[in-house]
Amino acid sequence: MLRTSIITAILIACVMPAHAIDFTAPLLNEDGKPYEKCAKFEPAKQDQPGAQPICKETVSITLGQFVFDALNVPEQGLTNEGIVSRGLLAIKVKSAKDMELTDVQRDVAKAALLNSLKNGNFPVAIVQALKIIDPAAVKDK
Repeated sequence: MLRTSIITAILIACVMPAHAIDFTAPLLNEDGKPYEKCAKFEPAKQDQPGAQPICKETVSITLGQFVFDALNVPEQGLTNEGIVSRGLLAIKVKSAKDMELTDVQRDVAKAALLNSLKNGNFPVAIVQALKIIDPAAVKDK
């Protein structure tokens, strides 16, 4: 009986399709609204000291762009192989419509996303991306 259950589980795992991801979809915040970034700035006024540029137009951040940016964060101690692996994955995910990540690619993307926290990404945005890339890795406790 146990042997049959194990064989059945293995067959199901082999037959089930991998988790395809649409990296072109907007990355949604906890309220279901897309994260946005400024696409067009109005320059700061030169006659006002400390003035900041003003955002005139925003665009939704896609999952692909978010992961692409995380993969491009410099990481100390990264091997040449790691640099190439991250670069190739960044290029692939940026505009992939229906991509299935291998376990290695998934681990590389997850590590890059978690590392991107040091460079200004917010924990909630990282968790939202991880929920799509590897739902099993993000469980409510």
